[in-house]
Amino acid sequence: MTFSLSLQDLPSPAPEEDWRTTALRLLRASGYLAEGYDPKTPVSKVTASVPFRLFETLVRAPDRTWSIEQLQERLQTSPPTVYRHLGKLHRMGLLDTAGVEGGARAYHLAHFELPLAWEVTAAHVRGALARNARMADLLAEAFGAPAPEGARALPVQTAIPFWLTVGTFTLERQRRKLRQCTVGWLEQLGYLDARGTGGPLARSMAFRLFWDCLLPQPQVPSSHEALASKLHTSKPSVGRHLHTLESMMLIERVTLDGQSRPPTKGYRIRYGDLRKAWQLSEAHAHVAMQSYKENILHLSAQAEGA
Repeated sequence: MTFSLSLQDLPSPAPEEDWRTTALRLLRASGYLAEGYDPKTPVSKVTASVPFRLFETLVRAPDRTWSIEQLQERLQTSPPTVYRHLGKLHRMGLLDTAGVEGGARAYHLAHFELPLAWEVTAAHVRGALARNARMADLLAEAFGAPAPEGARALPVQTAIPFWLTVGTFTLERQRRKLRQCTVGWLEQLGYLDARGTGGPLARSMAFRLFWDCLLPQPQVPSSHEALASKLHTSKPSVGRHLHTLESMMLIERVTLDGQSRPPTKGYRIRYGDLRKAWQLSEAHAHVAMQSYKENILHLSAQAEGA
């Protein structure tokens, strides 16, 4: 199974918070419902959309097994639409299947209970985080360039919310395959997106920013202007990808040591070491998972009390 789950800062639910408010926030944060999701149907609210009602159907009847035909009838939609959203839940680790008479498959919440289903998801996340740490180690070993003499950079405090995706990717230890492996790693994290690139991800500006500009000298900051010039692109284009890497805690913004006023800001791998940068990303991921669990338990309690 291909696993994928988005992780970000998520508040704990208030004791009196209603089921749908909690569910909507969790489903958006986890990537099941994209931010700004458009149901493309006549419904006026996302809570009336097919993917939301599918999740609600499974959680509010956790002991039941559903065929595609039953879900299609209940949700008033087409089989391909049902399959598409079931696939998302399956990739999150929340869904399981069972064989039924005639060879067809039926679907149900993993372990027939939301908190237990979430334990499956949490186990996948722990494995994915460990694999991501190994990838960070490989890249740090390959690009562990020391800082030049006299280089100084003062960290700048920023308040960018944490966000990344963890999932399945291929890990290759051979140096000649490391570049393509890094493409898969960054795509899995949600940094690279094949949509709209117009060519191989390995040639995209986003990848070259990370591979050609930030990794070779992880301790040396580069200004926004210098990065845009090297990549032959605009500052806003570079800035968008820098912001994403900052939100993943993989890079940091620093004040360069110089005489310019106001001081020039630059970007580098956080702490000048990708291993340490990933440790911070992983710490944030564990905090996010704890807040997700609190939301899951609230949903389960609300569903039982309904």
